[in-house]
Amino acid sequence: MSVSPVEIKVEDVVAAVQSVMRSRRGRQEEITADTQIEDLQLNSLDVAEIFLEIEESLECELDPHSMPEPVVVGDLAKLQPL
Repeated sequence: MSVSPVEIKVEDVVAAVQSVMRSRRGRQEEITADTQIEDLQLNSLDVAEIFLEIEESLECELDPHSMPEPVVVGDLAKLQPL
């Protein structure tokens, strides 16, 4: 029995970022896959919350070192599970 690899979809990442921005910052803003990470002014707690949102939605643990520093929100879909 083989386990199929977890696929992180860009839509899931965008939804996670939007959720964190709403709940932690009280902001509802247009976020797309092309939104610059720097423009969101995320702190380390925001980033941790985004990781948790993605992990919970996919029921897996992500390896934060599995990709280079993300530039745009869509880059987070390149993360790999542990």
